[in-house]
Amino acid sequence: MSAGLLCLPGLSWHISAQAQETRGGLTAAFVPVPPFAQRDADGGRSGFLVELAEQIGAETGAAISYLDLNTSREFIRQQADGGTQIIAGVARLPPLEATNVFSSPVATETLRLTVLRRRAAELAGRPRSGLRIGIVPPAVGSAVQDLLAANRPVEFVTPEAALMNLLTGGVDAVLIPEPVAFSIARNARIDAQISFLDPPVRAFDRFVALHQSRADLLPEVNAALARMEADGRLPALRQKYFLDIPRPVPGVLTVGVYHNPPYQTVEPGGGFSGFGVEALRGLADRAGLALDFRQISLADWHAGPGPGRYDLLPGLRITGERRQMMDFSLPLEQVPFSLFARAGKPGEITGLDDLTGRRVAVLQSSPAQEFAVAHQGLIVLAEETEGAVLKSLLDGRADAILAPAAGTQALAREWGAAGQITAAGPLVFTSARAPALRFGLGSVRDRLNAVIPGYLVSGEFAWLREKYFGTPEFWTRPRRYAAAGAAGTVILALLGFLLWQHQRQRQQAYERQARELELEQTHRRQLSGMVDRLETANRQLAEVTYAMSHDLKAPAQTMRAAGGIAQHGRRRPGQRRAGTAGRSGHDQRAHGPAG
Repeated sequence: MSAGLLCLPGLSWHISAQAQETRGGLTAAFVPVPPFAQRDADGGRSGFLVELAEQIGAETGAAISYLDLNTSREFIRQQADGGTQIIAGVARLPPLEATNVFSSPVATETLRLTVLRRRAAELAGRPRSGLRIGIVPPAVGSAVQDLLAANRPVEFVTPEAALMNLLTGGVDAVLIPEPVAFSIARNARIDAQISFLDPPVRAFDRFVALHQSRADLLPEVNAALARMEADGRLPALRQKYFLDIPRPVPGVLTVGVYHNPPYQTVEPGGGFSGFGVEALRGLADRAGLALDFRQISLADWHAGPGPGRYDLLPGLRITGERRQMMDFSLPLEQVPFSLFARAGKPGEITGLDDLTGRRVAVLQSSPAQEFAVAHQGLIVLAEETEGAVLKSLLDGRADAILAPAAGTQALAREWGAAGQITAAGPLVFTSARAPALRFGLGSVRDRLNAVIPGYLVSGEFAWLREKYFGTPEFWTRPRRYAAAGAAGTVILALLGFLLWQHQRQRQQAYERQARELELEQTHRRQLSGMVDRLETANRQLAEVTYAMSHDLKAPAQTMRAAGGIAQHGRRRPGQRRAGTAGRSGHDQRAHGPAG
């Protein structure tokens, strides 16, 4: 009993601390509906609702935990019943009004009908009645009674299912939050196929909803939102997750140019040139796009294309982080990078992890330098030329080099040093550069993608590469690309020849079968004719035989008749046969000498 009494104060403190921790935490429901809640590549949670809740938790000192659910109905029901206590960025839905309090607005949004772009003009010019409209109860749009009463609502469990039915013609329009429709379409690369129909059905605000059991936190939440709006964190979240829907495609696209030769050059007279600029001009001519080039600051270049800044960048290296900030067309350049070491030490270096604390040479201001610096623990040697990078390995100043795979091997062969280096492990990474676009230009991206493959094999593109990257070395980049293009052309030609040969053999086999069939049919017709002629000859022969038989019988009868006459002449004179008086000669021949 004494031990129990001694432990009681400690137990009471533990229970009190646990209760305080429970009161301080907030549970948020999680249903994957991009861009508000989604799973990233590693399985972690992200999205507007998640990031906003986490920042509010950090600002107010309330730890955020999550309850995984499957449908929007469960999501709202849990918040209404108190199973969860916070939704960071939700409309004032009727099911939440009775049991929740709401913060100051975190976003203002319009609700428009999502339609297929090819039908947008048709649907904009007709009354909004008699349409099949997909909705996802209880999400925003599922309770617009006046619109739904004049049309035929079709309910879906998920917004993905609603959009799929729109694409396949199952419904004429979908009425779900615009950020949801746009985010799903962008992730599926079909954003160029949808459009939002004006005028909006309604406008509404989004709030932080707190269950009434945690209404005490509302003043702190509002204060945190004010700080986040002022310092730019909240606007950045709205842009990141498309709560501010991108503007439609303008007639003239603005292109930001930051002076960064040889890719982008701002000339003294105010003109613009450079490999990326001229390549984008060539692509725009082929795709029928109008461009307006404008000089931008370094800060705007880092921010990338976006609302209020500019629409495109001429060319930018593609990274995972940048894909979250902007869209990209197909690459204009793709360069695989490998790790090279001196030959004769197989297995000693198999990757960058084996080079911790050792010297790695790279080309200055190249993707290799950025990659090597990001991989902590390496001693990075930045060289001014590709030749200097290779020489540092051959001279022993570097333990390894990180450089373009094909270019380094070609340069080593040119120097007669191919046997002195070896690739250490597989490719480390591939650097790709492409025109960058702000989100909302899906149709522009698709038009660029349609002409890029043909442009890459054109003489114009080869000339541009030679103009901006040509060097006195034999295996220059243009030559390497030309060789790769020639090899690709030969391969394509060979594949084409093989396909042609296969088709020719099939055609010849078909023609041979057709000839054999025709010969067989001709033979059948000839055989049928011969049978017909044989049957005719048999009939004629039968007729001739019958006639000959008849004619052969006639002389025998004549001879018998003549014999009868001779016998009759030897009778006595005046003697007559009885019954023959008055008969004609015909009757006599017919009956013969039988009398």
